[in-house]
Amino acid sequence: MGFPATAPNASSLPYAIKATGWRLSASVAGFGLGLALSLLLALGLARSAHPIAVGPMLGDLGVLGFAALCALGLWRLKDPVVELYPDRLIRRGLFGPVVLYRADIEGVSQIYSTRSGSYFNVVALPGRGQSVTFPARLRSDPAFAEWLAGAPDPAAVDRAADRASVLADDRYGATEADRASQLAWARRIVLGFSAICAGAAVWLGFFGPPKPYPLAVAGGALIAALVMVAASNGLIIVWRPRAGVRPMVPAAILPAAALALRGLLTVHLLTPQPLAIAAVVAGVGAALALSQQSSASGQRLPAALGAGLFAAAFAYGAGSYLDSLSAGRPDDSFFVTVEGKHESHGRSMTYYLDLDAWGDQPAKSVSVSSDLYGAVDAGASVCIDRYPGDLRLPWFDIGLCKTAPQPAAAPAPAATN
Repeated sequence: MGFPATAPNASSLPYAIKATGWRLSASVAGFGLGLALSLLLALGLARSAHPIAVGPMLGDLGVLGFAALCALGLWRLKDPVVELYPDRLIRRGLFGPVVLYRADIEGVSQIYSTRSGSYFNVVALPGRGQSVTFPARLRSDPAFAEWLAGAPDPAAVDRAADRASVLADDRYGATEADRASQLAWARRIVLGFSAICAGAAVWLGFFGPPKPYPLAVAGGALIAALVMVAASNGLIIVWRPRAGVRPMVPAAILPAAALALRGLLTVHLLTPQPLAIAAVVAGVGAALALSQQSSASGQRLPAALGAGLFAAAFAYGAGSYLDSLSAGRPDDSFFVTVEGKHESHGRSMTYYLDLDAWGDQPAKSVSVSSDLYGAVDAGASVCIDRYPGDLRLPWFDIGLCKTAPQPAAAPAPAATN
C-alpha cells in the first residue's frame, strides 16, 4: 500500500526545510573541531613516522580519512535537511542526497526515542527504495506534516493483518470469538513461560547450581518453547521480524544466556583466540541476517548491531562455559603472589587482582569475584588451578589457597675441602 504519486499540497511545493541556527552552529562547530583535530594529529603522525613504519602510516591515512569526512560534512551543511516535491522527497546525506518517491512509500512509523534523540522513519516498500530517518522535530513542520498526511503506521498495519489472519483461521476455533479466546490464552501461556524462564535465568546466573543441572534447565527451556510452537499450530511463534499479535517465545533463550554470561565472566581462558574468532563470525552473521529482515532503515542498523553484539557475546560465553563443564582434576596448580589489586568503575563494578608470573604466564591482572577481592591483600597468595578444557582450550580457576605454600628449599652449602 503506497502513497498516491502526487502530494496533497503539491501546489505549495517545492519546499525546503533548513537547519535552525543553533543546530547549524553546533554542526559547524562539531565538524570543524573534528577536522582541525584530525589534521593536527595527522601532521604529528607524519612528522614522527619513520618512512618504512607501516603502522604509523596506516594510522595517518585513517586520520586523514576522518578529516575528509568532516570536510565533506561541512560542505553538505549548505544543503537543506529535506526538500519536498510533489512526487518525491530528497534528504541530505553525508555522501549525497537520498531520494524517495511517494509511490514507493509504505508508511510512516511512530516517533521513537534512542540515546541520541527522537526520530521517525519514512518506510519504503520492499525493493522499492531506501527507507529514511528524520528527527522527530520535523514531524511538526506544517508542510512536511501535510506531505505525509494519511500515511499509515506499518507496524499497526502488520498487527492488524496478523490479527485478521488469526481470527480467520479455523484451526483456532469454530467461531471468531473462540479464535480470539485462543489468542488470549496463548498470550497468558507465553507470559507465564517467560516468567519461569526469567526465574530460571536468575537461579542459573546468580546461584550457580551444581552441574549438570544448568544444561538440563537451559536445554529444557528451549525444547519446551519448540513444543509450544509446534502444538499451537503457529499461534505461538519463535520470532518474526515485523510487528504482529501472535505471542513469541524469545525468553526461552534466557537460561542459556545466563550460562553464557557465567562463562563470559568467570572462565579464564588461556588461549581465547579460536573462541574469539568463532564469536566474531557468529556476531557478524547475526547482524547481517537481521539487517536483511527489517524494513525500516532507522531501526535496522541499531537492531542489527545489537543482535550482532549479543550473538558474539553469547557464542564466546557459551563456548567458555562448555569448555569448563567437566573440570575434573587440574593439570597443574600454582601458588601465586598478589602484587596489588584495583577496581574498574563502569556500568558495573569489576574487581582485579594483579598477579605475579606463574607457569608460562606473565604477570597480569585477572578479574575475580568481589568475595575473593575482599579476602586477599597485596603480598598474599592465591591458588591457580589449570585445566585442559573440554573444547581443548586451556583455562584456569583462581581462589583462596586451602594449604599454605611451601617455602622454597634453601640451597645446599658448598662443599669445603
